Amino acid sequence: SEITGQLDEMLSEIKHNGDLEAEFGKIMSDIYGDFAYEYVPRRENKGDRRATFKQGFQRVYSDFHGMGLQRAALLISALMLSKNTAMLIEEIEVFQHPEAIKKLTKHMVDLARKNNVQLFITTHSYHDALKYFYYAFKDPKQRTNDFRSFLIQRQNGKVTAKLSNHEEIIKEVYGKT
Repeated sequence: SEITGQLDEMLSEIKHNGDLEAEFGKIMSDIYGDFAYEYVPRRENKGDRRATFKQGFQRVYSDFHGMGLQRAALLISALMLSKNTAMLIEEIEVFQHPEAIKKLTKHMVDLARKNNVQLFITTHSYHDALKYFYYAFKDPKQRTNDFRSFLIQRQNGKVTAKLSNHEEIIKEVYGKT
């Protein structure tokens, strides 16, 4: 699949940089528990090496894992490898468990700040994804400077977009953590 090819390519780049690989492993372990990956030859084509996620002594090809883990690994690796750019991510909450998305968003914000990557996130899940991004900024001044949330609504054929950054609006619309 397309995600498998992209993930194999990005993980290969990370694998060649020991510092990035250690950081990637720590982040993924924080989100999903004990995490490690390596490249192994495929049985049907020994010359083709594919990324596998390790589960104890088992190695499982990345495309046989759940989409949540694959998508998180793709997002984290893309953020680690990107610098001075922007990233658009649609439906951030898709395939993610609530605890995973909470941890994933924190790491995404940290990596985006570290690598100067502006994140544009879309979601239909006000109560999950955006709330977690909002609270990923621990410093209120940093949150005020760096976080923007637009609530887009359609009523009677008319579309409106409203900046809803104020903490009371966020709490009212998105809920508390």
